[in-house]
Amino acid sequence: MWNIRRVLKSGPYLVALVPEHPKANVHGLVLHHRVVMENKLGRILVAGEVVHHKDRDKHNNDEDNLEVMSSSEHSRLHAKKGRTFVTLRCFSCGTVFEREIRQFKTYHEPHCSRRCIGISTAVKRKVLRSTSPK
Repeated sequence: MWNIRRVLKSGPYLVALVPEHPKANVHGLVLHHRVVMENKLGRILVAGEVVHHKDRDKHNNDEDNLEVMSSSEHSRLHAKKGRTFVTLRCFSCGTVFEREIRQFKTYHEPHCSRRCIGISTAVKRKVLRSTSPK
């Protein structure tokens, strides 16, 4: 499908010189792994399709090491595994809920929703107004 004239190194990836490719930059360069996958599939990759290196080596553009997936699948694949959750009790309504530990600040009172944050804030303001000297 695409005739690769030359393969060059550009940053962490390899690029192919294919001036007739519709996605080539002004110098006629396209990411090599995308050209390899397009030649294997016999079609141009559509928007939102990502070529993943199975062994995570960006220079290993062997057909067997590449696979096409959506960008959301690719993000999910590379996302950190084993997120840690903590169980909390809402300060306002008492509901038990879970939050990812990175989303919980130990110096804040835990709330299950924005509504409960608003209720808690309103109660605090009311208490402060009633206890302030006149």
